[in-house]
Amino acid sequence: TPREWRITRYDARVDVDAAGTANVRLEFDFNFGNSPGHGPFVTLPLQQEVADNPDVWRMIDVNVRDVASPSGAPADKLLTTEDGSLLIRIGREGTRVRGVQTYVVNYTARGLIAPRHETSGLDEVNWNVIGTGWQVPLENVTASITGPAATSETACFTGGRFSTPCPHAADGATGLIKRSDLGRDRDE
Repeated sequence: TPREWRITRYDARVDVDAAGTANVRLEFDFNFGNSPGHGPFVTLPLQQEVADNPDVWRMIDVNVRDVASPSGAPADKLLTTEDGSLLIRIGREGTRVRGVQTYVVNYTARGLIAPRHETSGLDEVNWNVIGTGWQVPLENVTASITGPAATSETACFTGGRFSTPCPHAADGATGLIKRSDLGRDRDE
């Protein structure tokens, strides 16, 4: 991976419906600089460890609806499963792009809600916004989550061990809207 490659903007918007299905829209700008590439790949976890219980995993059902590039880069998708994650390869074999390209990935996910969470007793949305599969640095990361119920608490963590608090806020009585600056460095 060339050192100049990076995500310069990454925005995740999630709308969780009453049945617990999360409709996710990822939009990000991938800067290839002067080192052309076929396109990025996005890794989405299909399983998530339950905190303080290493024998229990939450399974996440992901359905990728579509992938596009408003900047005109090829946006063919190839889906594979590796090590408990769904890998979305974006681009076209034999076609390379340069500079900043914008990509949009729309998918649904079921399994992000932890009902009556053991620690809080609340129904929680537990979601790793950027995952752990990126091989390039990410900058200007934001996330928004809306849902059908009132929000009583929010939390956000970043860093290699997800232990550094990051800015977050709840807005509105009938749903969670959370926008966070979650930038991540390559070394984490």
